[in-house]
Amino acid sequence: ACVARYLGRGLVTMPGVWFGVACGSIGSAAVYLAWPAVIADRSVSDKAMKALTAITFVQSVTWMDAAAGELVPLFGAIGRICGVSESLLGATVFAWGISVGDLVSDVTVARRGMAHAAVSACFGGPLFNLLVGLAGSMVFATASRGVIGGIRLENEIILLAVCQLMAVTYIVVGIPFVH
Repeated sequence: ACVARYLGRGLVTMPGVWFGVACGSIGSAAVYLAWPAVIADRSVSDKAMKALTAITFVQSVTWMDAAAGELVPLFGAIGRICGVSESLLGATVFAWGISVGDLVSDVTVARRGMAHAAVSACFGGPLFNLLVGLAGSMVFATASRGVIGGIRLENEIILLAVCQLMAVTYIVVGIPFVH
């Protein structure tokens, strides 16, 4: 019943449903077959460990995609109800959500005694995402559709960009003089 209401709108197709059932069945069978080795604390072969790692990675990405697919519209609706513009919501709440993974990985690297690598990752990760993610998608869109027009920047985004540039200028110029 839950899937049926999306089938009529074209959001979920029957091949997609069967693909999900197949992936879930394969993952469940792999966990079922590997569970006795995990419980008995026997060493798992390298091939089995690589297969389980790959399956776990795919399932993790699938769960994160499903959660993001539900949370983004939820927060968008809450923002519309509260009168918050979607651009401001995207530049703050959604940006914080995207940064949680970077925070966890940077703290982990710092706790392992590699503070310089953690600080570098604080700046390198978002910079890489901007340069490769945003610029790459813009190059792809320009190559496939021609010149992109009609992009409108709202006042909130301009204010956030100015504040971000001021913060980066302070980090690059001010902090080296202090330390």
